[in-house]
Amino acid sequence: ELFKDVEEDRHDHWNYLSRLKPLNDCFDSIRKKLEEYLLTIKINSEIKNIQIDNILRIDTGNGVTGDEMKLFLYFNYTATMKFYRNQPFFPKSEIIYIHGKLESSENPVIFGYGDEIDPHYEKIENLNNNEFLRNIKSFWYFKTENYQKAIRFIESGDFTVKILGHSCGLSDRILLNTIFEHPNCKAIKVYYYKKSETENDYFEKTQEISRHFRASMKGKMREKIVPFEKSIAIPQNPKEN
Repeated sequence: ELFKDVEEDRHDHWNYLSRLKPLNDCFDSIRKKLEEYLLTIKINSEIKNIQIDNILRIDTGNGVTGDEMKLFLYFNYTATMKFYRNQPFFPKSEIIYIHGKLESSENPVIFGYGDEIDPHYEKIENLNNNEFLRNIKSFWYFKTENYQKAIRFIESGDFTVKILGHSCGLSDRILLNTIFEHPNCKAIKVYYYKKSETENDYFEKTQEISRHFRASMKGKMREKIVPFEKSIAIPQNPKEN
């Protein structure tokens, strides 16, 4: 909404700045509150699900046997993944907390927007005002080498993508586009959420994934996404009463 106002009148800079900085400050406050909330959640080995163990172990890496190098690109901020990754059947694996970790100054929480493919993004850059870019994820990625590690992995050989729990929304578009469109990406397997015996989010998820492919790559998208009949639901732990 603010950018639309700028497009209509690019000369009223002081008015835009007076709105933009408080907006970014509010965003920073939300990020801090999110961290505070997540720190209150109890994370321990009891959450581990043996079915998810099997999903992570088999056919996840540069091949299909389960013995190859595996990269767990983790978008969550909590320590949940360590209860799965630290297993004897993961001898060659790496976990990348791509969006940072709680209480980590070396790998701070990244919470922002990452759609540099959006046609408005170049226009926003051309405004020559860094306050517009304060919460764009790309600049936060530069704080660590996590992004470069992920790129080195996808460049190293053929791989299969398994999606568990990620919305595949536009806030991660530049990263997901890089992964999904890469020629080494041979398949994208969606582990869908089963809402009920008759409802799930498989088709919604594939619609979200499609937005990360450019128009010229839609044919490759249809080759890579594993059909519903060969997909399974994300295993769920029993709900607490």
